[in-house]
Amino acid sequence: MDLVKRVGLFGGCFDPIHRAHIALAKAAANQFNLSTIRFVPTGFPAQKTPSASFTQRCTMVKIAINNSRDKRLVIDKGETYDSARGPNYSFETIMRIQKELPDSELFLILGEDQFVNFRTWKNWKWILQNINLAVCARPHNVMDKPKITSTFLLNEFREGFKEKIFIVNLKPDDSSSTMVRSYVKKNMGLGNMIDVDVFEYIKRSKLYQN
Repeated sequence: MDLVKRVGLFGGCFDPIHRAHIALAKAAANQFNLSTIRFVPTGFPAQKTPSASFTQRCTMVKIAINNSRDKRLVIDKGETYDSARGPNYSFETIMRIQKELPDSELFLILGEDQFVNFRTWKNWKWILQNINLAVCARPHNVMDKPKITSTFLLNEFREGFKEKIFIVNLKPDDSSSTMVRSYVKKNMGLGNMIDVDVFEYIKRSKLYQN
């Protein structure tokens, strides 16, 4: 009998992608035995407007995952930028990938900041009924599974959903896309916060200058 293939979905603006994104993807793949992590750049985000275009963000993701030399990391460009259509929602992405991979067990990778606001997502209950969540803590906010499950799940979810939420064992990293954009704008050094080739692309494309 074949083992069920496990696939991770990592959605976000990636405006731009940085080291913590790559580290989280690798940690989740190792911890949950994921055969693939699909990075899914959001075409038309529901809650924020990216500074870089969809094409530019996809290019930066592709550069970063190629340079990671981890063949489990791939880019999924199934979402598109279509202002007439309206925002891209995570449940729609999950439905699309379920059709593509009907025999796979899916894990949605989230940062703690996304998880805290998860119940504001469109069709969030449906998402939990159909997929696992892999949540990573943010810096300066110690997150233990009993605390986060008891506070959030007992109030918002039906019994049993807590078995579908997992905490990624990864040391929190204070890198963020907001920080990268701010540093680029101020012409400050980024250190190893982002991939060198991603930074070169940012400079060539004159992104995050304003």
